[in-house]
Amino acid sequence: MIAGYGMHGLGEKALQTFNRMIESGFEPDGVTFVACLSSCSHAGLVSKGREIFDQMEGGFKFEPQLEHYFCMVDLLGRAGFLKEAYNMVKKKVSMFSSGEAVETGMNELYSILQHLSLQMEEDASEYYFSLSRYR
Repeated sequence: MIAGYGMHGLGEKALQTFNRMIESGFEPDGVTFVACLSSCSHAGLVSKGREIFDQMEGGFKFEPQLEHYFCMVDLLGRAGFLKEAYNMVKKKVSMFSSGEAVETGMNELYSILQHLSLQMEEDASEYYFSLSRYR
């Protein structure tokens, strides 16, 4: 349900469902957290996404995995917080044990950041170009 709402841009509805789940006594797992973070990302709910991510370790005693960092990079990157996303990845690289899957995952995270950065540069250059017509 949470993922379905999130995929359709209904982030607030997804979070309401998550909160009802918690209130009913259900314990969220890794998949549930991915659904929540993705929902926040697609709906632009940056502060809610940060809050859920922080609660994972704090309130729920759940250690975020690589897929949760993917979600946070996506969330922060879409909102333009590229430096924060980069710092999050850089800080947590040492947390994961080495291995092909982890290296691939980290490379993908850096690739996402690079793509988002380039997209923002393109958007900014188009904006400045459009402004230059008014000189």
